[in-house]
Amino acid sequence: MTAVAGASLLSTVACGSPPSSAVSSASVSSASGVSTGSSASGTTAGASRGAPSSSPSGYTERTVGQTGFAAPSRNIGCTITVGGVTCYIAKKSWTAPPKPASCAAASYGSELDVSAHGTAEVTCAGLDDPWGNDPGQLKTASILAYGTALRTETMRCVSETAAIRCESLSSGHGFTVSTEAYTLF
Repeated sequence: MTAVAGASLLSTVACGSPPSSAVSSASVSSASGVSTGSSASGTTAGASRGAPSSSPSGYTERTVGQTGFAAPSRNIGCTITVGGVTCYIAKKSWTAPPKPASCAAASYGSELDVSAHGTAEVTCAGLDDPWGNDPGQLKTASILAYGTALRTETMRCVSETAAIRCESLSSGHGFTVSTEAYTLF
């Protein structure tokens, strides 16, 4: 596990225990509190392919094909698909690793990715990135409530009170991201 800034976050996030807050019956809701709608990416966070279930870690989990969602703070927005997860953070107090020479994007250091079969990394935002190119989406994206999770066949993201945690179910690699810190594992 790579730890970056905020050691207190690691003890909360890395243990995998559910947060102490109550699990919402609607795991994902829009700004108005209603779970529904559509997005440019296809399936929304409120639309699911199955009823909510309880995951082994105690979170309420909903299976989706692909979707975009925001943390309750609306500071982090993520897209989850079968191929991987990308999360964008608007405001952070941590410093990203040095920008690679191959990265020309101005928003480097504000995105983390993990692919279904690869490792997690801080990435160079591409032109097709909906979060980095339009951070205003954080204001209208469906919310993934604390104590709930979204998963595809290969990926899972959990909204914890301390951070968003996303991981590949096949490789075990992933990341946590919050205003105070991020970790790669």
